[in-house]
Amino acid sequence: MNRNILKRALTGEKFRNIFIADCHCHMGTWYDFYFPKAGIDEMIIDADNMCIDEIYISPHAAMSCDYKLGNMQIKEAIGKYPEKVYGYLTLNPNNPEEIDDQFEKYYKIKNFVGVKLHPGLHNYPITGENYIAVFDKLKELGGFVLTHSWDDDRNCNIDMCEQIIKAYPEVALILGHAGGVYSGVKKSIKLVNTYENAYLDTSGFEYSNIWIEDIVKNTNHEKILYGSDFPFHDMRGGLSRILFADIDDKVKVDILGKNFKVLISKYPKKV
Repeated sequence: MNRNILKRALTGEKFRNIFIADCHCHMGTWYDFYFPKAGIDEMIIDADNMCIDEIYISPHAAMSCDYKLGNMQIKEAIGKYPEKVYGYLTLNPNNPEEIDDQFEKYYKIKNFVGVKLHPGLHNYPITGENYIAVFDKLKELGGFVLTHSWDDDRNCNIDMCEQIIKAYPEVALILGHAGGVYSGVKKSIKLVNTYENAYLDTSGFEYSNIWIEDIVKNTNHEKILYGSDFPFHDMRGGLSRILFADIDDKVKVDILGKNFKVLISKYPKKV
């Protein structure tokens, strides 16, 4: 096993020679508690310091109080940092009459790569008819979905996510947080081993008590994507979880960025 990256990480070296894409980021303040570095300028400084080449964002506003404001915020961030910032179109299923308009307004913009769903915060089941309309739309327009997944959440547990994965093989579904809790990660591993269009990301494993080494050991590592949940969680924690892992260097390089770029090319937008 090649462990050169681990050796370099232990010395505090920066990794400017490895392409790193953070597939699971947010932006802006949060209503429930304080965390620093929430603006796009501050996030870019942190990303540069951590040698992260690209960040993929769904603003906090989009998942909580005003999803249309959040979509506008990410458009502005893309305009400011077009080589660094990419966005997810975030949709609120409680406003189904506005879904087509949001697709029309934002999805044609180059740096919007897919859709972000948060069934938990929007309090709507991922299998509900208004989310089904979103997946039907993606069959037509291409792209993929990053969804919040948490196995003890009645709106986005892994069994519900499996129903969508099976029904829409043309649409890749990234299981954000890989189901969150211990049971969710175990089920997520099974799904990515079973379905070609199922992926998981590495954010939030502090809740599950499952090491990244165990996930790599039990599934195809090409289905694992690096995500930090930044700035909800510190980017340093998410990145160090991969850099310091006892796994082969090639696997780390794939997880840190290559796998996500392959997914984007495999499930591109058609607009």
